[in-house]
Amino acid sequence: MVERKDNFCSSKGKRRLRKQAKVYGRDSEERFRSIIQAAGSVIILLDLEHHILEWNLAAERLYGWSRQEVLGQDYFEMFLPADVQELVAADHQKVLAGTPTRNFENFVFARDRSQKYVQWNADRLLDANNQPVGVVVCGQDITLRKQAEEELSLHNQELLASKQSLEVQNEQHTAQLQCLFNLLPDYIFVVERQTMAIPFCNDIFAQGIGFENRQQVEGKTVFECFLAADAEYFAKQNEQVFSSKETLHVQETLVLQNQTYHFDTFKIPVKNQQGEVLSLLATSRDITELIETKQALSERTAQLETVNRELDSFSYSVSHDLRAPLRHISGFVGALRQRLEAAGTLDDKTKHYLDVIHKSSHKMGELIDGLLTLSRLGRKELACNSVDLAQLVATAIRLVNTTTPRERKASQIEFQVGELPLLMGDEALLQQVFSNLIHNAVKFSRDRHLAKIEIGSLADGTIFVRDNGVGFPMEYADQLFGAFQRLHSQKDFEGSGIGLAIVQRIVHRHGGTIWADAKPDQGASFYFKLGQMLNDTQD
Repeated sequence: MVERKDNFCSSKGKRRLRKQAKVYGRDSEERFRSIIQAAGSVIILLDLEHHILEWNLAAERLYGWSRQEVLGQDYFEMFLPADVQELVAADHQKVLAGTPTRNFENFVFARDRSQKYVQWNADRLLDANNQPVGVVVCGQDITLRKQAEEELSLHNQELLASKQSLEVQNEQHTAQLQCLFNLLPDYIFVVERQTMAIPFCNDIFAQGIGFENRQQVEGKTVFECFLAADAEYFAKQNEQVFSSKETLHVQETLVLQNQTYHFDTFKIPVKNQQGEVLSLLATSRDITELIETKQALSERTAQLETVNRELDSFSYSVSHDLRAPLRHISGFVGALRQRLEAAGTLDDKTKHYLDVIHKSSHKMGELIDGLLTLSRLGRKELACNSVDLAQLVATAIRLVNTTTPRERKASQIEFQVGELPLLMGDEALLQQVFSNLIHNAVKFSRDRHLAKIEIGSLADGTIFVRDNGVGFPMEYADQLFGAFQRLHSQKDFEGSGIGLAIVQRIVHRHGGTIWADAKPDQGASFYFKLGQMLNDTQD
């Protein structure tokens, strides 16, 4: 009877252990899936036949396809062009054979056909017997980094320690997690609350603080891994997370191995079912390059602003000094004409010479006036108030009608003015913008039997002035807003070549942008957008 009772108890205990093992196994698998889904990097798990086993939220954001839509699908057939499938399949086999892919960069197309630049790492997934069962692909969207435009974030989830009694069953998941974290470019580590020990970290973290690999770090305390001052700083951070039970997010500057780094760090409390904080999971992303780039851009911007101020001052001085000689030339040409006429020696050839000198000095005066206007714009303080653009357009139309040659009848010009918003700006300068744009539209449409000039706004607040005139080839559009740049000859269309440069300077002073769209003999459209519109701020 005693022996049978012992056997019964042994069988009951085994069943209880197996039941616990299943529960812990499911919990471990759920934790594994949660960590993958919470990761800031794109993570895709493929089987041996490159079918999709797992697809995290970052992958959904990158491609635009949800996890439910892609699970079980052939990744190659769904996302790769036919002409590259064979090449990628060969790389897939190399990874399964034990040759991981590191820092491979390429363009990908999302569901909405937007193009993004991604850096990929790939390694094989191993089972408990170290046999390949698939491939884990980890990607980073580096589009903003490639454009020098910039936002950093990393979201992390809890990482719970595995129970020793389930060590065999959890071994595969632990190996997969280690593979995953070593693929990520961030410093990742766990700190225990009671001892400040680091039971887990990735190789990048270990190497970043001066060790060869993670094995040399795991088990050591914060005080054993860092200098006293640094250890005290990190311990204070950790205690804040443990006591507040809240995630800590900081951007910090640290000196590691005698080199200064900038990090974007998250420290996330890991809690048990009762809500007690047992440890914390930390990730630190090295943003040194981004910070240094921003600093360099800021310094470069300050230098350019200084240069622009110096150029404006120089242009003003030169232009101002040139006006007196031009007045002398014009005055002496007039006096010489009168003297020759009085003496009866003004022949046609001499008269022609004098006319050329007079017209050239007048043209030079216009150019100098343009330079002076540009230089004044750089120094003038903006007087920002609420501006009714419709009133500015009406004034500009009246001005252009008064300067239009008599032979160009009013009935030959049709103005169409749509709705225009109220906005904050310098009324006098914005009046100059509309006057110049509408004057140009009329001038370059004068060979049309009916010139059509349209002024209006788009839904996003963009203002446009459109005509049906001679237009221009878009390959020369970058020359439009340069001072004295002309796309048409002076003989065909008069002007100083400074009007659009003035318009651009005014728009830029208002923190806006301006651009053009045109085709030869099909008219031109000029668009500009300033800062926040008044009716938007009132909403």
